[in-house]
Amino acid sequence: MEIILKTIVMRMNRTVESVYNQIVNTLDRLQNSGYVDFYSLPNVLEKNKYTMLSWNNYQSSKETSENYFLRVEQYCKIISTNAYWALLKDYSVIRGSFEFDNNKLLRESLLWWPCPVILDEEMVYEFGLDKSVEYIFQTNDTASNVRMRTPMRIDFDVNNNTSNHPRAHMHMQNVNTRINTYEPICFNRFLNYIISNYYPEWNVKFDEREFLSFTYDNKNDIVKYNRTLKISF
Repeated sequence: MEIILKTIVMRMNRTVESVYNQIVNTLDRLQNSGYVDFYSLPNVLEKNKYTMLSWNNYQSSKETSENYFLRVEQYCKIISTNAYWALLKDYSVIRGSFEFDNNKLLRESLLWWPCPVILDEEMVYEFGLDKSVEYIFQTNDTASNVRMRTPMRIDFDVNNNTSNHPRAHMHMQNVNTRINTYEPICFNRFLNYIISNYYPEWNVKFDEREFLSFTYDNKNDIVKYNRTLKISF
């Protein structure tokens, strides 16, 4: 993996390289600790000064659109197309994307999609993860197997900052819920929040020195947001 990593990052500017390395090193660390079953290297798209780090098989579909956020169909679509960075040991999904103009962050999206059901490893091995999830929802035994956990997505768009749409916000529980998070966060800070709150039994600690900060335009814009819910990382 080191050889592949070095080959890819040679093309990147220093900011993008730092983000790329953070993602890969952290996922490798979690896999070695037994918390990640599988992960893939971020896909890199470059054009002039624009760079996008995303998951493989990046494509648009109705199931992956915002309207399908919270729906089981979205989880199954992500799984069936391998459109994610990491599969956790409980079959939850981690994925994200970062877009840069040179060293300035334009947009980011970080997603934790918890597996909506309790699964048997033998079933997953025999039928596949997405088919196993679909099977449980098609049977009468859903009450004892369904997990009522909301996905969580962190978004940032430097050019979309209004009273009703903070440029940095978190989605959960409702597709139209936008909790103001003030600033974009790096991959490690995102995982630190996920693990601390949803996997407190995991022996994973992040140091402040492992976090990254971002440069972006219009950082000091003052907008009075209509939303009263606020959260800070």
